[in-house]
Amino acid sequence: MADVYRWTGHFPGRTRVLLRHLAERARELGQVYPADREPRVLLALATLVTALAMNHVHRGSYLH
Repeated sequence: MADVYRWTGHFPGRTRVLLRHLAERARELGQVYPADREPRVLLALATLVTALAMNHVHRGSYLH
C-alpha cells in the first residue's frame, strides 16, 4: 500500500479497501491460482491495483 501511494498518490486506506473488495470478489468467483505461480500473480495484482489507483486519483473513479 505504501508503494501504491508513493507511485500514484492513492491513499493507503483507500488501497486497503480496494484490496479487500478485490479479495472478496475473487472469493465469490472462486478464483484461485497454483502456488507455484504466486510471484507472477502478485506482479499482476500489483499492476492492476496501481492502474486502478491511477484512475481513481486522476479521474475520480476506478472504472473510467
